[in-house]
Amino acid sequence: MKLKDRDRRRMSKEMRKNYTKPMPHILQQFRQVSGSVVSIITIHKEAHLFGFQGHAAAHKPLIIKSNHAVSLSWCKTLRN
Repeated sequence: MKLKDRDRRRMSKEMRKNYTKPMPHILQQFRQVSGSVVSIITIHKEAHLFGFQGHAAAHKPLIIKSNHAVSLSWCKTLRN
């Protein structure tokens, strides 16, 4: 089913409200609000058009006090 402008506005509103939620949750909320039956692929495509894109978080290494001290001393020796 193609989305109408009204449905797109509703979907945009739901995505802005629940931008951290997974797509199935957004789909469920959109169906409750609009009453339209759309697939999750349609939701995903429209989200991409709205500028919503998901990315995995960057891996941040564990820095404990001992690692921090070693790193700091290494930097200080290179600085002098």
